[in-house]
Amino acid sequence: MTSFFSQQPVLQKKSHGVLHILHHGLCELAEPIDDALMSRMGAPALGAISENSLKGLPSLCLPLAEEGTFVLCGAATSSLDVAWELIKRDALPVWGMVMAASQERGRGQLRRSWISPEGNFYGALRLPETGVFSETSASVLVGALTARALAAMGIPVKVKWPNDLVAMDADGKWGKLGGILLEERDGKLLAGIGLNILSSPPDALLRRHSACSALNLHSLGKEKPFLPLITGVIQLVGSMRFCYAHFLHQRHRHELLRFAEKELAFTEGPVHVFDGESVYGPFWIQGLETSRDGAGGLRLCDARGKERLLLSGSIFPEKNF
Repeated sequence: MTSFFSQQPVLQKKSHGVLHILHHGLCELAEPIDDALMSRMGAPALGAISENSLKGLPSLCLPLAEEGTFVLCGAATSSLDVAWELIKRDALPVWGMVMAASQERGRGQLRRSWISPEGNFYGALRLPETGVFSETSASVLVGALTARALAAMGIPVKVKWPNDLVAMDADGKWGKLGGILLEERDGKLLAGIGLNILSSPPDALLRRHSACSALNLHSLGKEKPFLPLITGVIQLVGSMRFCYAHFLHQRHRHELLRFAEKELAFTEGPVHVFDGESVYGPFWIQGLETSRDGAGGLRLCDARGKERLLLSGSIFPEKNF
């Protein structure tokens, strides 16, 4: 006798996302991709993927079980440059991610260059333009969101205000693992995200006082959750979307900044402030400012108990001084 359940059709998991591979490159912004590079990044051979089009751009498409749109390119001027071109073509939706194998002109805060060799992660994520990310606190919130998502992947990261990603090494010193740069054009918002996976720049190339020493996940023994690289990126974006939906979406300002406060680094000891010319301190971090005018600013307290609101500048822990 055949049971009712045995007559039911077997439901297969549907693919909800797609990986677009710009194997021919893009204009003057990104170079082509070959099989060797694809293998190093953890994608299947080019010949095994179907040819398709991304809003008129030749691309190879790989269906994904995970939700989202991902675009992979070879060496690029910057993942942000590629993402802006795709947005112009209406080819990158909100929460879509562009990943470049390397960058020739990667950029960080204040247009400083970002050293971008192959083996690390260089991505541009399109964010919702309204609500959470529409105010002055957007930068620190994106940093906190990324830190929370990485922690969910087993990578303990904190935010060096406002949006650097730092971790502690075996000696208890803080080092920079990555950074985030927000760019807005015509009401569209992108977050450039860089993470040191297999390599990091030497101290000689970093700014004195205003930056921690650089770290990478390989030196911390934490690279496995992010390798192969494409799989790690898909997991990161999925975790960020989950955190956004459950902790940030449609929350009040004070709730958002309390969320971000929990991801701040250097809260256990004194910090110093570098404003581009001088070093001040020591100070102790009190939290984030919740008022509309200063939302996302860092509240500091000196040894005499006097508070100071920091809206710009760089902080670093006393151990790194």
